[in-house]
Amino acid sequence: MCAKKLSSEEVDRRREEIDQLIQDPEYTDEETVRVLRTKMSWNEWLRYDFSRYWYFIGCAVLNLFLCFEIGRGADGNPGVIAFVVFLFILMSILEYFGYRYLWPEGILTGRQGNQPEN
Repeated sequence: MCAKKLSSEEVDRRREEIDQLIQDPEYTDEETVRVLRTKMSWNEWLRYDFSRYWYFIGCAVLNLFLCFEIGRGADGNPGVIAFVVFLFILMSILEYFGYRYLWPEGILTGRQGNQPEN
């Protein structure tokens, strides 16, 4: 089963509707986000909304299980425990930058792309 391919006219019209919605002062930010999410195609939703949460969950699971497994073999050695804490912090920072690289703009990052400056 294939998704319906939109013509360039439909894409332009849809983009104009979204731009008007974003610039409409009647809507609060929360209402705008809610409406934008309803207008997403399944592909956009999968990439821009759904996978963001799975990225966070996957990173958290990776950090916790890896550090717990290393720490489990430490037998209370303070040097290994300090290394595990350092590793956890380092991995969290790298994953944060990976998140910002994959999704540089949007609802959760606080930055919006293609906004005219006043």
